[in-house]
Amino acid sequence: MRADSFTRTRRRAMARTAVLLAAVLWCSATAAPRAALAAKKTWERFKFPELGQVHQPDYQRHVLENGLVVYLMPDHTWPMVEGQVLVRTGSAYEPPDKVGLAQIEAEVLRSGGTKSISGDELDEQLERMGAYIESGIDETEGTVSFSFLSKDAKRGLELVGDVLRNPAFDQEKIDVTKTAQRAAIARRNDEMQSVLQREVSKAVWGPDHPYARHAEYATIDAVKRNDLVTFYDYFYHPNRMMMAVWGDFDAPAMLQQVKAVLADWPKTDNPLPPLPKAPKGGSRRVLVANKEDVTQSWFAAGHVGMRADDPDYFAMRVMNRILGGGFGDRLFNEVRSKLGYAYAVGSTDGTALDHEGTFLAYCGTKSSTTDDALQAVLGEIEKMRSQPVSEKELENAKDAILNSHVFNFAQRSQVLIRLLSYEYYGYPSDFLDKYVEGIKKVDIPAVQDVAKRRIHPDEFAIVAVGKTAEWDNDLSQFGPVEKLDITIPEPKGEEFPPPTTETIERGRAILASAQTAMGGKALRDLKALRVSESVGLSIQGMSLSASTTQSIIFPDKMHASIKLPFGEMIQVLNGSSGWAKGPQGIQDVTGGDAEDLTNAVLTDPLYLLGHYDQFQVQALQGEKVGDVAADVVLARVGDKKWIKLYIDTQSKVLLKTSTMGKDLVTRSPGLEETFYSDVRAVGGLNVPHKSRTLHAGQEQMSREVTSFEVNPKIETSLFVRPQS
Repeated sequence: MRADSFTRTRRRAMARTAVLLAAVLWCSATAAPRAALAAKKTWERFKFPELGQVHQPDYQRHVLENGLVVYLMPDHTWPMVEGQVLVRTGSAYEPPDKVGLAQIEAEVLRSGGTKSISGDELDEQLERMGAYIESGIDETEGTVSFSFLSKDAKRGLELVGDVLRNPAFDQEKIDVTKTAQRAAIARRNDEMQSVLQREVSKAVWGPDHPYARHAEYATIDAVKRNDLVTFYDYFYHPNRMMMAVWGDFDAPAMLQQVKAVLADWPKTDNPLPPLPKAPKGGSRRVLVANKEDVTQSWFAAGHVGMRADDPDYFAMRVMNRILGGGFGDRLFNEVRSKLGYAYAVGSTDGTALDHEGTFLAYCGTKSSTTDDALQAVLGEIEKMRSQPVSEKELENAKDAILNSHVFNFAQRSQVLIRLLSYEYYGYPSDFLDKYVEGIKKVDIPAVQDVAKRRIHPDEFAIVAVGKTAEWDNDLSQFGPVEKLDITIPEPKGEEFPPPTTETIERGRAILASAQTAMGGKALRDLKALRVSESVGLSIQGMSLSASTTQSIIFPDKMHASIKLPFGEMIQVLNGSSGWAKGPQGIQDVTGGDAEDLTNAVLTDPLYLLGHYDQFQVQALQGEKVGDVAADVVLARVGDKKWIKLYIDTQSKVLLKTSTMGKDLVTRSPGLEETFYSDVRAVGGLNVPHKSRTLHAGQEQMSREVTSFEVNPKIETSLFVRPQS
């Protein structure tokens, strides 16, 4: 430690000692007077506001000539200016064949920059200012949020106005966003809760309802830049917007700054499309999704709920708090604490501001108690409908709601945003004030009455997700069981003309010539390979080096060792299944992943050229690979897998392959193209020693062969799964 640091530390310690000594002396000297004060309960002199009260801040509301509504709330606590813009738009308005458009719109509105500043330049400028501008869209509203230092308020508002008025929708940023969307689709079945949330929404609202539908590869691929521009041009106008600004500013000056940026923006006469209606109740349904890679189950049961301006709203809030809305509720006490069935259990009140919400009771449990846990949850719901709650339950629920209500509005800005939202959704201006009064008025008869009238177990959609073979029952006691298919639909691939006798024979002739040029009999006799390669990976903008060794016994055994900077990974196919080993241990590879490995082995170009008579092949129209003319042959593996081989028309060697593959990181499918070069003679074969692979047009991998063995002896023990 430096001498000056030591001196400062010592001085601070001496100062703390002096303060402590003074406190002790003060305590001794004032003990008697303080005792007298305590006897008088001096804390009663302090006046605290009643719990549950939320005080509305002072703010100004203005409407510009172009229809933009502006809320202003000066607050000089911190030297910051912050705000939010609400835009009357949403994913509910996107075309059904382009689901995902709104999310792409929201992302690229900000990331794509404007007509005067690129997205990357905007990022840099905001970073230098210590500021942010963010954009989002949900079902029925768009948002643009911002924050910057008060000294940068003028420039900050100019940037906000530029983003709102002049988005560039840069194609590169659109592509990046669509890649992220595809990645989300590829991983949407990873977590049980995500599967449950998605499937129960579809079961309650209907799979095609805008509040339940979800993006697929096909709908993302269908979104083009012009769709984003059209969506923006229709919805983003000042008379469709409300803006709240709060922070360290003078209100008249801030109003002038807002006007300078947005007042000359013309309004629109485009009619706002009507929002979709909620479906009517039906009979009970039980839908089951099997997920093999889990040891627990999640289920939910519910139906369409109500808007927050429904007369039953306050009673529903209190009822749900008693049933499953918080720690110590009935579902928690009975299903989790007493019966021990639940990891997590609870319910939602089924209310929302913008449209009817979804009433749900949910639970996560062991596979072996799925049926029992569901029966217990439904039993508690029935008790709520048939028996009055106790006075203590009612009191505790109302206290919990009102006390937590205060903390939802700890900051004045939270109140302002809520007031803005109330006006946006057409609620009365005093709705926030009436909330506390409404909760307080709820009594025991109201709780039972709302449960009986507004919860209909005979109309429940019950959705359960888990490894069904390990459940204690098949859930049929709760209603007719339907099996859910949660398979992720593959994107629509390339369409090929039907084969004819002529194209089949021509395809075989092209492959026969390629077989001769690249090894002839040695290719036909190919049974195994051991190949080592140096590999360059390009993953999300990062470059990594790796080395791999693959040992393959055709047609269904492969052992691949991949050595990366952060450790070794092993991937194995052994017949119809396989396993993988990494830093997290050993995992089985089954289902679609095992099928992908099998197809990868079968469509190894050298094996395919040596055994093309085992495949369905046909010639396609010739193309160029770079400047080289190529014959193109399509080979099919089963009903789904295909691969195209591009053969040099002169040398007859392989130039390229293309097929549908999966991204190395996101696992999202896309066109995978591999280009081959540097052909050398090895073991009777003419083998390309260099290759590079593109996924969805982006280069992901380059490879160079360092060792190549034809038909080596490979011990079958290499493919056996270790015990640990």
